[in-house]
Amino acid sequence: DICNTTTTCKFVLCSPRFCRMPVDYPTLSYWLDSPSSSSISSEHREVVWDVVVIGGGLTGISAAYWLKRLAPEKSVCVVEARDVAGGATGRNGGHCWASWDKDTIDSIDTWGKENIYRGIKWVYDSAAEFLEFLKENKIECDLRITGGIQVASNQEEMDLFRKHISFLNAESCNYGEMEICQQNRIKEVMPKAIGGIFHPKAAQLWPAKAVRGISLLFEKEGGVIYTKSKVISVDHTENGIIEIRSETKGWRAKQVVYSMNGYTSRLRSDLKDIIKPVRGQMLATSPVSPLVSPYSLNINDGYEYLIQRLDGRILFGGMRWKSSHEHKEIGETDDSSIDSSVQSSLRDTLSSLFPSITENGGLNITHEWTGIMGFAADGFPVIGPLPPPPSSSSSSSSSS
Repeated sequence: DICNTTTTCKFVLCSPRFCRMPVDYPTLSYWLDSPSSSSISSEHREVVWDVVVIGGGLTGISAAYWLKRLAPEKSVCVVEARDVAGGATGRNGGHCWASWDKDTIDSIDTWGKENIYRGIKWVYDSAAEFLEFLKENKIECDLRITGGIQVASNQEEMDLFRKHISFLNAESCNYGEMEICQQNRIKEVMPKAIGGIFHPKAAQLWPAKAVRGISLLFEKEGGVIYTKSKVISVDHTENGIIEIRSETKGWRAKQVVYSMNGYTSRLRSDLKDIIKPVRGQMLATSPVSPLVSPYSLNINDGYEYLIQRLDGRILFGGMRWKSSHEHKEIGETDDSSIDSSVQSSLRDTLSSLFPSITENGGLNITHEWTGIMGFAADGFPVIGPLPPPPSSSSSSSSSS
C-alpha cells in the first residue's frame, strides 16, 4: 500500500535526475566537526544475518536498536556508507519538536477526523518518547527544552495559526499544549513578526551525538555496525536469502530494512517517484552576544529554521527556494558543495531578521554545509513491508 499514491506531486514532475550514492567528501557540518563523530566499524563476519539495516542515521540506528532489544535472539547489523549520522541526521538544524502541516485541517475530508486525531497524537507522542528515551538512557547530546515558536510573518499566517489552535482545542487534541503567541511576546526576538504559535515542549540537541549514543546501546545489545560501506546492490535470491554488496564486502540476510532517506531510490528504483532526494543548506556562526533567541524558531512555513546554542552560536538553515538550480534542490544528491544563491540568502536573511547581530559586529560564519533529505511525494511517511524489486524472485524487505 505504501507505494500507491494518487497525488500529482511537484517532486515527480520536476526531478528527472538519477539518484546517486553518497559522495565521498561532503561539506563539513558543525555537528560532525567533533571527535564524537569518529568512525566505528566491526570486523566482517561471514554469516546469514536475520536483519541487515542499510543506513546509519537516526531511523536506521533506532530501528536496529529496537529490533535487537525486542528480539535479542535475532542477529542484526547496520551497514552505513559514511560514519554513523554522516547523512541527513548529522546535517540538520538540531531541532527536536513536533509540528504540524498547514494542510492538516483541510485533510479531514480526505482522511477523516479520527485518522487526523490519531496522526496528530502519534506525532507528539513520538517526539515526547524520543526525548524521554534520551534522558532515561543518559545519552549526552546537549539536550535542552527551549520552547519553540512557529513564526507568523503576515496576517494570513496568523489567521491560519489561530484557526488551527482553535480546532485542536475544540476537539481536545492539543497534545503539544500549544498556544497562540502574541506579537508582544515575540517582538523582542523578531521585530518584524506579528505573532505565532508557541510550542512549550520544543527542544534542541546535538543530533550526531544522540545517534552515536543510540548506536552504542545497540552494540551493547549485541548489534554490529559496518561504516564506510556503500551498498551498491541488493539481490533477492531464489532460496530466500538476500545478498547485499558494497564495493569491498558482502552480507547475506533473511530480511533487509532500507533506512536510506533521500538515497533510497538508488537501491529501490521502484520508489523513485515516491521518495525524492532534496538538498538542504545550513550555516553556523561563532558565538553571538547578546542572546538573539531563547526559543527554537520555525519561519516561513518551516522553510527557514533557527536555534541558538548555550554558547551563543546560531545555526540557521533553509532558503532552498532561492536556489540557482532549476528544480530548487529537488533531486540533488551531492552534498559536497553549497549553492551560492542559498548561501547569500541565508546570510542576508539572518542579518535582516535579527538586526542586533549586525549592530554588534556582524556575522562570523564558521561552518556552511548541505545535506540530503528524503521527501515523500504525498507528504506522508513511507514505512512498511516492500515487495521484492522487479528483478528479484522472493524475499522480505522493509522501508523506514
